[in-house]
Amino acid sequence: PAYLPPPVELGSQPLGELPTAPCLLPPLPSYWSKMAEKLWEVVGGSAGGGILVREGEKLASAEAPLRLAKGAVVRQKELKGERLHFELVSGTGPASGWVSLKMKGKDLVVPCVEDSSGGPPRWLQPSVAKGKILFLSIPWKGHIVHLRRIGQWFVGRPGFEVHIACFPESEAELKALGFQVHVAQPEEASAVEFFSIMEDGFREMAASNDTADTGTSMIGIALRHMARFTDRGQDPLGDYFSFCFRVMGAVKPNVIVGDGMCYMNEIVPAWCKMENCSCMKVNSPGIPEDFSSIDQLGGAPKQGDAPMLPPGTTPELLAKAWGITTAAMVGMLSGKPSQLLEQVASGKMTLIGLLVTVANVPPQIVPMMTTPISQKLKLPAQMLGQLLKHLGNSPITVEIYPSTRSMVGTDLSDRNLVSPNSLFTSPLLPLPEPLESGVLQRDRQTFQATLAPIEPDLLEWLFSEKEPGPIVYVA
Repeated sequence: PAYLPPPVELGSQPLGELPTAPCLLPPLPSYWSKMAEKLWEVVGGSAGGGILVREGEKLASAEAPLRLAKGAVVRQKELKGERLHFELVSGTGPASGWVSLKMKGKDLVVPCVEDSSGGPPRWLQPSVAKGKILFLSIPWKGHIVHLRRIGQWFVGRPGFEVHIACFPESEAELKALGFQVHVAQPEEASAVEFFSIMEDGFREMAASNDTADTGTSMIGIALRHMARFTDRGQDPLGDYFSFCFRVMGAVKPNVIVGDGMCYMNEIVPAWCKMENCSCMKVNSPGIPEDFSSIDQLGGAPKQGDAPMLPPGTTPELLAKAWGITTAAMVGMLSGKPSQLLEQVASGKMTLIGLLVTVANVPPQIVPMMTTPISQKLKLPAQMLGQLLKHLGNSPITVEIYPSTRSMVGTDLSDRNLVSPNSLFTSPLLPLPEPLESGVLQRDRQTFQATLAPIEPDLLEWLFSEKEPGPIVYVA
């Protein structure tokens, strides 16, 4: 930009003789100080998990998926009578929306009072909102590592309870780190075997350049193994989501941070919306993949759409993975879900098949699917009815992509691939352990272990004798 000054030449001048660097930022607009004064603090909503936010000014406009938590600070965009159009500054809640100033004579939001103590401005102070964080994991080391490192920032900090749903192989390590651990039970064991087989299949895919063949297509691998479990009378993803829902119901978290696999069919986001819980997704795509037909694992075309299958799969394979007849699957793929009425035995369907059917059939068919879904998730029928109302209409707060080199070159404008609230980050580094002197130290070995694989030139630069400057962690 034109307002940036030329770089200052430091050379070998002593520190005290360095020239004064000009300001690297343009002058702040005159309205900035006025905007800073128009801050509001949420003081209501302590009983209901926050105050109601609507997407428009009118009280009849659609509700936002999240509530604005008590203690949150918002900046006023406009004020129309008793309705405040805001953008979130700190705390928990939607990025923007409309709220009422009062409800039944009681304040919901009040103007922020300037702090005269000389501390940082209110909008820079950490949120006072604390609570329970629940991490939902799958038994893949390359995935759980990201959840573990996010969780380590909160473990042991006042006001936070940090829970994680995991499988037996990770229990001891996560307990040692301070997580409150919830382990899959023996009756949920088919999920462990399924994910282990899937991981082996993905390794095969990573070693192959042919993504058109069923054996090396991500969706093909998943469908093939789901079908094998169905032949054995097992529903591994049904067991997995039953495990997730068991833990979610026991913990009752304020925030769920889940592996990308947890959001298949959107039943976890639907539960979060029903329970007024924030929802975050951590994606870990380690291999390039064509996601254009990913919905075929757990979705179907709408009425009138042309049939579409993942590369290398067949209607027979997809039908077996869902637990329905091939004829019924052909009807689904042809956009004629009404044909399912006489061809589907809902009690034999997998959870994925049931949820896909609910999302694609006329409303009068849905009741025949609710009882088997309720049994698989072990949810009361009334609660399941509320959950299904939010299915497909529960946005995720943010999607995090840590160190996803495989997505380099992805078209970020394609909303079928990447959502607008995606956040791409570097690898999530573990907190370094301080030495007895209090100094933080990282050596070549720990960097190689942490960032494997690390580029050799980056490693050389980190420990170069010619670059004596510090390495800065940005959290």
